[in-house]
Amino acid sequence: MVFRGKNVSDIVIFKQDSHAPLILFIEVKYHKAKHGRISIGGAGGAGYQPEYLQRKPDYLERYLRWLVADEETQQCVWLTNEDVRKYAANGIATGKHNNFGNRLFKDSTIPRFALADSPQHVSDWIKSL
Repeated sequence: MVFRGKNVSDIVIFKQDSHAPLILFIEVKYHKAKHGRISIGGAGGAGYQPEYLQRKPDYLERYLRWLVADEETQQCVWLTNEDVRKYAANGIATGKHNNFGNRLFKDSTIPRFALADSPQHVSDWIKSL
């Protein structure tokens, strides 16, 4: 699978392991109350984020996570691509501005943690693989 965009994610982590080295990806988003929504990709559905959310490559489905922080509460959520698709306003589509609002911070089924704890949370995910 070849992506049109050259970027894959905000953070790329190389986990060295002699038996199964991994490349891990993290998208980082910060919700500001004055903006109302968190963008996914660029205007008109452009960018690599909507592309891999639509195309669902197996590797990125397994080894990419989204760290989304909320300015108001200083809380974070840790999302899979499936979670992002679930919370995206009217789904992910080409030709529209893709985004999601802060309702994901109100969903009690999504575990939240303090922004200050995000490095430990990321570290725990890496160690679990």
